[in-house]
Amino acid sequence: MIQRYPQTSLPYFEGHPDRLPKAPTAPTVNDEFDDVNLNSKWTLTSSGSVTHDINTTWPSHFYGTINLNAAANITLLQTYQPAADFSITAKIIVNMNKSVEYFYIDNYSADESDGIRIGIRVNTVSGTLLPAGYFHTRTSSTWSAATIVDPVCKQDTFYIHSQRIGTSNSGWISFNGMSFFRVGVATQVWTPDHFQLIWGSSATGNVYVRRTGIDWVRANWITLT
Repeated sequence: MIQRYPQTSLPYFEGHPDRLPKAPTAPTVNDEFDDVNLNSKWTLTSSGSVTHDINTTWPSHFYGTINLNAAANITLLQTYQPAADFSITAKIIVNMNKSVEYFYIDNYSADESDGIRIGIRVNTVSGTLLPAGYFHTRTSSTWSAATIVDPVCKQDTFYIHSQRIGTSNSGWISFNGMSFFRVGVATQVWTPDHFQLIWGSSATGNVYVRRTGIDWVRANWITLT
C-alpha cells in the first residue's frame, strides 16, 4: 500500500519577496550572491579599513565589514542603461546605531552630474540615532537637500527601492519587502547609465566594526505607486 500525504501550499512562503522571481525581467542585472566569486558585471571599490567576501561568512550574501573609527566605504557599481521606466531594489541587513553610518543606492547619468539617491542613514536631525530613510536628487553635479523619513523604530533588515516612471523619480523603504513607504519623489529628466550600492562611515571617532550583508539586488522587480 502506498501512503500518499496531502500537499499543502503556504501562500506566505509562495509569495515571500526573498523567493527567486519565476520570470525575472532583468536577469542580467540581478544578483543573489550565491557564488563565492563576484560576478564580472560588478565593479568593486573600497577605501579605508574594510573586509568583504561572498557566500562565505554569511551564505548567499555579499558580506562586508567597515571599521567606523575612520572614513571608509564599499561600493558595488554596475552599468545599467534602460531605455524606459526602471527600478533597482536591494535587500540589506545592517544594525545601524552610529551617527556616521549610511547605505545608499545611487542611480547616475554617465558623468554622474545627474541622478537620484535613496537609502538609510542614522538620523542625527531628530536625535533618535535610529536608521532613517534619506532621498536626494542630483542636478548639474549638485545634491539637493535630503528628504528624511524617520522610521522611529529599530530595524536591521531593509528593502531599498529606487524607481523612475517617466520623469518621476522616487525612493522607497520597506522592512518586510511587501509594505513600502515612499521617502521622496522628484521630477527630473536625465539618461541613466549606471547604479551603485555604497555604504560606509563618513567620519572618525567610533571604535566599532559594522557588519553588513546584501542578500540580493533586482532590477524591475516591483513597481510602486
